[in-house]
Amino acid sequence: SNDRLHMLGRIHTAENVVRDVTIARELGFDNINLDLIFSVPGETAGDALEDARKIIDLGPEHISCYSLQLEEGTPFYEMAEQGKISEVPDEEDRSTYHSICRLLRESGYEHYEISNFARMDDSMSGKDGMAPGFVSKNDAAAAGRAGSIDGKERSPYRSRHNSLYWNLDEYIGLGLGASGFAGGVRYSNLTDLEEYLSAVREGRLPVMEEHVNTAFDNISEAVFTGLRRREGITYQEAREAWLLSRETDERDAEGNLLPDAQRLTKIGRFVRSTSVDELPQLVNVLKGDMAIIGPRPLLVQYLTRYSPHQARRHEVRPGITGWAQCHGRNAITWKEKFDLDVWYVDHCTFCTDIKILYLTIVKVFKREGVAQQGHATAEEFTGNN
Repeated sequence: SNDRLHMLGRIHTAENVVRDVTIARELGFDNINLDLIFSVPGETAGDALEDARKIIDLGPEHISCYSLQLEEGTPFYEMAEQGKISEVPDEEDRSTYHSICRLLRESGYEHYEISNFARMDDSMSGKDGMAPGFVSKNDAAAAGRAGSIDGKERSPYRSRHNSLYWNLDEYIGLGLGASGFAGGVRYSNLTDLEEYLSAVREGRLPVMEEHVNTAFDNISEAVFTGLRRREGITYQEAREAWLLSRETDERDAEGNLLPDAQRLTKIGRFVRSTSVDELPQLVNVLKGDMAIIGPRPLLVQYLTRYSPHQARRHEVRPGITGWAQCHGRNAITWKEKFDLDVWYVDHCTFCTDIKILYLTIVKVFKREGVAQQGHATAEEFTGNN
């Protein structure tokens, strides 16, 4: 409502939002995001739901929904300290949140991250395009992200930009105060314009501070960002993060991390060589999320890198071991792995599964193909290797 927008210090009105979305549609924009802030002091749950309905009526492809937090040092925080406004109680805040989530799901939006919702089809706009920062339907389908994967429907309009953070992918920070993450290093840029320009003119990176992620950092970030997503943390992601705790942070003379294989601790080498780290997957098998035999589950961020042929590995349930594990495991190339996975999809039989199970036992005892040369397991799949 206009009253809440005014209280939040926004210069636009509710009518402006409707006008601007209409203009954007007329100009050809077919992928729009709208933000909703709820739990504003003085707002009721009914008010918040009414705002959510008005947003849904505008038919955006993506909606971000946030609860207002009174952060120290902000005007709202000072007003609350002075008793001029009252913060919405936690119980009411959470009840409102769940009501909004339910309304959005019932209205055809996928709740794919704690605060983010993406429309499941094109029934509202009737278009099939994409805007910067969002995955188009065609692009998503080719990558295996739209439609159904492992029985779970995924919207083609998930935010590509934010997914970088949640999947711990690398990104570059450009401009004043921007943050980035590359090569295991988190950094933030200078915030003073003159200092920033001076650094650029002198050929220096305008970086104010850097933080080299430790193994503990990687595990912590994988957990708290992974748990924000609908998929949660996949076994493969958890295993990779756990494996990092079996590695040191040793670096070369230039400060770069040494190859994984050189940083494995004694415990890490034992765990990896004996494949003990594969055993927790049995829990996923009992839950029905995995099978004993099938293509190995891989990192979520690889989904957008698959070719249509490689994405066919998702036509069957992922498994603890598969045809590729019996024919080289991590010692073969990614192309060879995917070809073997797709072969299994086309030749999946009971007899084939028995053969794979037997060959896996032999491979484990011989400790063959455990790791690629110079890696704890295998190099990252980039889509071109």
